[in-house]
Amino acid sequence: MTSTVTDSGLQPLLAPALLTVEQLQQELINVRQQRDQARWEASNWRQRYEMEAQQRRSESEQAEQAIANLKTQLQPLATATLDPTVLASLQTQVAAETDSIALQALLLTALTEQERLRQGLQAEQASHAKTRHSLTNALGDAIDVFSRRRKRQSKPASL
Repeated sequence: MTSTVTDSGLQPLLAPALLTVEQLQQELINVRQQRDQARWEASNWRQRYEMEAQQRRSESEQAEQAIANLKTQLQPLATATLDPTVLASLQTQVAAETDSIALQALLLTALTEQERLRQGLQAEQASHAKTRHSLTNALGDAIDVFSRRRKRQSKPASL
């Protein structure tokens, strides 16, 4: 009979303790699920970031290549001197014109071509500046994202 009295005396004490243990086990399961979800999300974001960073690097390399190609194309124009045969041909053409109206027409043609080339050069310089600006912004954005990610990753480690 003493064992029944002892068992009955422990029953009210064990029930709340068992309930507390079950609640703690469930809470542990929930916390582990949240941790696994957070790890998965971090991995997903890291993958997206790496993909975007690779895309930015690729775009940057393409832009640098385009700039190098344009510089190569502009190099002969910047240091251009007229071919002696072309210069001689132009001098002959100008000398052959005795009419001032014809000379004015040649001058107007030359000035028009000069203006067209100047505008083309200005447009190319503006395009170059715009590309440089957008690449600088993209690099700054990538650095900001990377810095924020590093800060977020370092916070849980310090807890």
